[in-house]
Amino acid sequence: MTRLRASLVPILVLVAALVLGACGDSESDAAATVNGVTIDDAEFRDELDILRDHPEFALNALSAQATSSSPSVIDQGFAASVLRTRIFASLVDQEFQRRNLTITDQARAELEETAGEQFLALLDELPQDYADGFRTWNAQLVVLRDHLEAEALARPDRVSDDEVRQFYDDYQALFTQEEVCARHILLETEAEAGEVIAELDGGADFGELAQERSTDPSAQTNAGDLGCTGPGLYVPEFEAAVWEGPVGEVQGPVQTDFGFHVIVVDSRGVPGFESIEPAIRSFLESEASRQGQPMLELLIQRMMLTADISVNRKYGVWDAETLSIVPASSTTADGTGS
Repeated sequence: MTRLRASLVPILVLVAALVLGACGDSESDAAATVNGVTIDDAEFRDELDILRDHPEFALNALSAQATSSSPSVIDQGFAASVLRTRIFASLVDQEFQRRNLTITDQARAELEETAGEQFLALLDELPQDYADGFRTWNAQLVVLRDHLEAEALARPDRVSDDEVRQFYDDYQALFTQEEVCARHILLETEAEAGEVIAELDGGADFGELAQERSTDPSAQTNAGDLGCTGPGLYVPEFEAAVWEGPVGEVQGPVQTDFGFHVIVVDSRGVPGFESIEPAIRSFLESEASRQGQPMLELLIQRMMLTADISVNRKYGVWDAETLSIVPASSTTADGTGS
């Protein structure tokens, strides 16, 4: 069965989402674009300067630290870390606006209480516009978290068929990886594998033969069925057979370090809705049982997995697998060498 990605995007404590306000209009002046929304490069570079001048705040808010010894140079890893947080913040703002939410006095009060006196003191050292933007965007996180919690409490325990289908339609990017579904019978010798192939050609039942003759212990319970998996999970010889061999035909013997395999590939390709539906339902039912911050993490994960994100090459490249920015090869954010 296809697995939804289980690892959640680690999001910062509410006070750690670092952002600024306005976005530029020109894509050529963009530090990054997020679903068509521009993160203005000049404003981003101003932000880097602010954080360079307030390293304790940057370290507390982002767990990021400029490592260059020169006060005029921003380390590439630091710039990539800040820009990733700006991307995260842009996605949160887009979702906040899409849901027509508003910031409440209660959310602002909770933010101040959660931050603590020491962090608020660091915040007060920043330029006023920047500090106000930080508070506003983090208050959005508080409101969005509470909204998701209220939705979860109002949602019935049973996930409807329409909800499952809607999730599949909305998050196609989660289901684009090809998978292969295969069965195998493992034998100790090539001669034994040949005997099994002959029996299969004669009409013998694959599952029964697997239970009777396979040296793979799991065959007693799964009748040789390996289920459906993505690429890169088998040893090279077996991997080549299941991904390159014919579908629906008996293959073998295929020799690996484990022995000699007789293989049948049942299907190969991007899974359709029918095959992925049980996994989606299980995921949504698990999600529905969560409240508060975990719900927010799940939403952030969905948004980052499916967003259209591009990054200015001088800062690096967006990696959709790790949901992070791979820093550019140069050592400074302004494109100069160290």
